Amino acid sequence: MAIKTNKSDVIANFVRYHGRQPQASDMATIDYLTTKAPAEVESLLAKNSPITNGLIWSEYQRQTETQESVDKKYADAAAKNPAIAALAQGGSSLDEIINGLSTGNISGLLDWEGKPFSVADQQAALAQGMEDTKLYYEALKSKETADAESALAKKQADYQDYLIQSGQSFEADKATSDKQAADTGVLFSGSRVQREKNLTRAYEQDQATARRNMAGDIGTTARDFQYKYGNENNNLNKYYNLGSNTFNANKARGGVGSGALSSVYNPSNYDFQGTRNVERTGDAATRSAGYLWNKGNKLLSTGYQNKY
Repeated sequence: MAIKTNKSDVIANFVRYHGRQPQASDMATIDYLTTKAPAEVESLLAKNSPITNGLIWSEYQRQTETQESVDKKYADAAAKNPAIAALAQGGSSLDEIINGLSTGNISGLLDWEGKPFSVADQQAALAQGMEDTKLYYEALKSKETADAESALAKKQADYQDYLIQSGQSFEADKATSDKQAADTGVLFSGSRVQREKNLTRAYEQDQATARRNMAGDIGTTARDFQYKYGNENNNLNKYYNLGSNTFNANKARGGVGSGALSSVYNPSNYDFQGTRNVERTGDAATRSAGYLWNKGNKLLSTGYQNKY
């Protein structure tokens, strides 16, 4: 095919769009691009560019320059405007306000005149911050609660299936053992009694292992949820109860009974504050600090938009 773009120009564009020299594995692409017009070369390289993210170079430069230009113009205007300069002096910084709201030490927070924020201002800002985060954290809690319930319900159902299968297996093994004893004429011998004891012990040990493992799985899921949301009532305790089988090889028929339910996880063993609760408080404090910063610096009175 005819060469439409010099190879050196293709390589130069490759370096510009990818930020590196082409490697041996790239040379087939380089050769292919030489058959394309310069504009198409740029368009094709821009598609997978980690630098311009799909933009051709001229568009990328205009976007970057536009943002930098806006930032500079804003900064220059603010610096030259005496009203802005006066309003920005004397007030606490955003970081200082966030720290004060997070720690509860708000005595040193000052507005643009160097005066402390009123209690009403602080309470209103905190209330607005909590309201702003309410929908997100309530939705997050609903999802994570549903996920925990689903996981715990499945574990509980899996263990119940194990109990059913274990009980059926015990009765089948017992029936086989009884038939063998009858066929060999040792139905009432001491060796049969020992076999029954061994059968019962084997199933009890297997059940203890299965229960211990399931208790560990349930505890991990429950503890992870409690770590996120603290010790508040979450209605998950109904999933902490596991039953058991009782085994009696001496019975002529059956031999499997049901044991009482018992809890395998106790939330009161842990005292978690709740990482999600802490996250929400922190997010609310940050938003509240922004509201106080805006109020303290009176940006709206100058015609500028609130910064936070």
